[in-house]
Amino acid sequence: AAAAAAAGAGVPRVIPSLRDRRVTMMACGEYHSVCLTEEGDMYAWGRGSDGQLGLGRMESSPVPRFVSSLGKQRIKWVSAGWNFTGAVTEEGRLYMWGDNSLLQLGLGRAAPRQLSPTRIMFDPHEGAGEELEIEGVACGFGHACCWT
Repeated sequence: AAAAAAAGAGVPRVIPSLRDRRVTMMACGEYHSVCLTEEGDMYAWGRGSDGQLGLGRMESSPVPRFVSSLGKQRIKWVSAGWNFTGAVTEEGRLYMWGDNSLLQLGLGRAAPRQLSPTRIMFDPHEGAGEELEIEGVACGFGHACCWT
């Protein structure tokens, strides 16, 4: 701990690549972080061994990377679980990606991990055929929940 403190690891610092952006929300997983800017853009950095950065591959990044796989969609909510991530668009669509070993992405047993943001579709019978508009998502160790 003393070596980390001496190296400045315990001192808050401005992230140079985000200096000119207003960050409105941030979330941290085990070894990755995500943030949301005022413009509705999402950035991710840290360990990406399960695709939790949403870059389309199992790749880590020491600096914030724009999550371009979400396209031009404006994001209104972000959350980070242990090694997976969730985001909600301004249109109320839920996207999840990263580790799915505990089925926490809401994709069933489709794959052990999802490397890019994947839209989560809900059972149409649950909402009487209406498309659900999601307000937010919360991610934990091996679970996630969302609300309308």
